Amino acid sequence: DPLQPSRVYALVYRGLDGDDVYVSPDRGNSWSLLATGVDLRFLAPDPHRPGTLWGGEGKSILLRSDDGGHTWTPSATGIPQFSLLLTLAFDPTDPDVLYAGTAQRGVFKSTDGGLTWSPLGTGLEGINVRYLVIDPRNPGTIYAGTDQAGVMKLQQPGS
Repeated sequence: DPLQPSRVYALVYRGLDGDDVYVSPDRGNSWSLLATGVDLRFLAPDPHRPGTLWGGEGKSILLRSDDGGHTWTPSATGIPQFSLLLTLAFDPTDPDVLYAGTAQRGVFKSTDGGLTWSPLGTGLEGINVRYLVIDPRNPGTIYAGTDQAGVMKLQQPGS
């Protein structure tokens, strides 16, 4: 957790039974089960909001937890149905701006803290976007790690 460096989260894959989310308050010395049976592809602590976690639940379901992973609510309005969510990135300067990378549907951007999403139209449709990294000195520059096209540099207007 970027806001609480001693807190570590872990996502444990359990197959068809779903996944488990664990938390360690002491840098991994002890662990507690937060949630069981969830279907998450990734887990991302929000660097701007203490106790907020994000998880991609497969087909177009982005989940948000505001209580450290105990309860989860959907937050993916605007991402097409059946889009496989693969990664999430947070703007380092604006807590309301997030980016989601998908399988075959490109990159989506939220400017309202993840409530709604819009496609960036980056030309990455049809490609799996597995990683997104935002340049901390120029948040309008995003690097997308893909399966098929290597690393692509995405430039937002005005950056």
